[in-house]
Amino acid sequence: MPDLNAMALFARVAEHKSFSEASRRAGVPVSTVSRKVAKLERDLGVRLLERSTRRLRLTEIGEEFHRYCARAMEELEAGTSMIGERRAEVSGLLRLSVPPSLERCLVVPLIAGFQARYPKARLRIWVTHRKLNLIEDGIDLAFRVDELRDEALISRRLLTYRHVLLAAPGYLAKAGSPKDPGDLDDHRLIAFADWFAEPRWRFIKNGRLKTRAVQGTLQMNDYNAVAAAAEAGLGIAELPSFMAAPALDAGRLIEVLPDWAFTPFSGPEVVLSAVFPGARNLSRLVRLFLDHCVENIEAVARGGGAAG
Repeated sequence: MPDLNAMALFARVAEHKSFSEASRRAGVPVSTVSRKVAKLERDLGVRLLERSTRRLRLTEIGEEFHRYCARAMEELEAGTSMIGERRAEVSGLLRLSVPPSLERCLVVPLIAGFQARYPKARLRIWVTHRKLNLIEDGIDLAFRVDELRDEALISRRLLTYRHVLLAAPGYLAKAGSPKDPGDLDDHRLIAFADWFAEPRWRFIKNGRLKTRAVQGTLQMNDYNAVAAAAEAGLGIAELPSFMAAPALDAGRLIEVLPDWAFTPFSGPEVVLSAVFPGARNLSRLVRLFLDHCVENIEAVARGGGAAG
């Protein structure tokens, strides 16, 4: 199969009867145009151009081949134009449900990237702890951080992450740094918790598991608030790793008990998934947004919420 790039350059040379003009139009050096066309001739085993110091003309077979190349380039340009038009045509309303705390660091950057590609797409976000009935509540897609137990829903994994314990340098300078989970009894603790549930923190090291119920000095059901409290020096807090990354990198927070694997859940890692009704055919808008999230969420998480 001949090099399509070489065919495109040959078509420009044939159209303008000039290597220098083809070079200018294509934005590549004349030497590149000449080398590519010469290799195309070698690959095809024919001479397409007759060159002299004063003029350039197509051979008979070169004239005929040029017609094919020109048509091929027109088709490729038409196909590229079609894709651009189709992208611009993506429109409609997507209803998304997300847990609190994810909207700033994950959801908004993902939406920003998606709407930059599809500016006519509209999204309505419902931020809630409630496990909504997607069909009854008219939700197209929901982000969930626990296991899927509803057989009527389909799940697609988006991100796997862990949680970390951290505190402000000023707090640790005054209260000291714990060396063992048992040392946390002497510290002020900031915990994420639902209204009626008492959080439990788990620590694993060398196969040893330590579990403790946390009656924190401060409990909140929003990780953004937990992060703010930790940076304010109110105690030792737990955060998802991707939320903690900017403050850790900037030195506003320091990881506590880094030698212990920490989790506020039953397992060491947390899985964030997108779920949607299994009985419903996904619209093009929802499918494109889901694919966009799968492709970009890890980069967004590594950037601590920065849009890619």
